[in-house]
Amino acid sequence: MGSVMIRCPETGAPIATGLQADPSTFARTPVFFSRTLCPYCRILHEWFAKDAWVEEPHAKLTCEAA
Repeated sequence: MGSVMIRCPETGAPIATGLQADPSTFARTPVFFSRTLCPYCRILHEWFAKDAWVEEPHAKLTCEAA
């Protein structure tokens, strides 16, 4: 699972929408419309699913002592 992200049209910064999804499932999702409050410009951005992507969390790297 990852965070559904959009891009702020004012700043170009990526914004987490607060939604979580599996990337392959999200890619098959029917078109839908939503709104997300932008933490950068404090504007409510309207977006379609086709404009969003799923950003998966990066695996934490661990080092084991030899």
